[in-house]
Amino acid sequence: MGAGLAGLACARALHRADVSVIVLEASDGVGGRVRTDRVESDAGVYLIDRGFQVYLTAYPEGRRVLRTFELGLRGFVPGAMVRFEGRFWRMADPLRAPWRLPGMLRSPLLTALDIPALALLDTRLRLSSEERCWGATEQTTEELLRDAGISARAIDRFFRPFFGGVFLDRSLKTSARKFRATYRMFSRGHAALPASGMQAIADQLATGLALSTVRTGQIVSRIGLGEVTLDSGAIIDASAVVVATDGGTAARLVHGMSAPGWKSTASISYAAEIPPSREPILYLDGDGTGPANHVAVISNVQPGYAPAGRSLISASVVAPHDRSPRGSLLEQRVRAQLREWFGSQVDGWSHIRTDYIEHALPNEDAPALASPQRPVVTDATGVFVAGDHIDNASIDGALKSGRRAAEAVLSCR
Repeated sequence: MGAGLAGLACARALHRADVSVIVLEASDGVGGRVRTDRVESDAGVYLIDRGFQVYLTAYPEGRRVLRTFELGLRGFVPGAMVRFEGRFWRMADPLRAPWRLPGMLRSPLLTALDIPALALLDTRLRLSSEERCWGATEQTTEELLRDAGISARAIDRFFRPFFGGVFLDRSLKTSARKFRATYRMFSRGHAALPASGMQAIADQLATGLALSTVRTGQIVSRIGLGEVTLDSGAIIDASAVVVATDGGTAARLVHGMSAPGWKSTASISYAAEIPPSREPILYLDGDGTGPANHVAVISNVQPGYAPAGRSLISASVVAPHDRSPRGSLLEQRVRAQLREWFGSQVDGWSHIRTDYIEHALPNEDAPALASPQRPVVTDATGVFVAGDHIDNASIDGALKSGRRAAEAVLSCR
């Protein structure tokens, strides 16, 4: 049950093995936390993902289960524009854009010693295997960077905003195992968006399942041996039950499971006639003053996210870095920050909406990934668990956990 990426990946694997499947989803559609809304305006339709999200083209499980060529992926420029002390400084991948290296050396983001330290770290992680990344020493990301000889300047001005945006925590307490695997995928591919929004990933997984397989608006109140009870009182018999929900819901339904902590975020969407630039690149808060940690002109990456002649801009607030009040005051503070970044044109931007996502990512502060993969089989006979809280908090982790759960179900038949 659960029609997020893990549940859909599990259902698809079972369906392909000729196993009859029913997917029970509490919300009104598939995708879980990876959803896209169509927002109507006088100018046309904007596609708004629920929180700033990207798909990494090097995801190994994604390559295995998705037809990525059908998603129409288009990528961000590798690197970022970092705002520090009143101006933007470019950080680039020196292997992909070696001509950018002199400018990086002149920037206040790095020290001279950072260049060889970064080159060594990049080479080790780029060439490392996925297994070695997940099997490396369990420590915090900040500890790994310091051990690698990266200066406090580079950590604070680049790594905190960049990977703080990826992990939703600028403290860099996230497991170094997660950092290693994520850095490897950034270096081997691109951060990209599907042409029709992140929802397209879930929609593709759902394609091919029988129309009656996914049942939305179905809230599960209890699971037992060989049965699932809905809030309505209806009981559905099952030879196996896969709880493919978020970690909190799984802990409520499955005896002995612990609920994970969560990382939260807020995403503020703006519409503009003219974007601050035409480049598909990420803008980072290197000063660390917030409230926005990173900003992207989404329609520079995928034009279809905005109506013709308009731009969609997304600003993300990362908690606990920022404790801004909610509502209009947060939007006003973000707008003031972006006005300082991009000038008075920001006054003409229209606020589309603000999304608050309290349960954006499971907490993976070290040593959370001391065991990189948790069991999908519970102590309750016939009950299995899937979700990114079982593998790692990413699209790839969700997909992988769904496959592992399906394989466990099939092995018990």
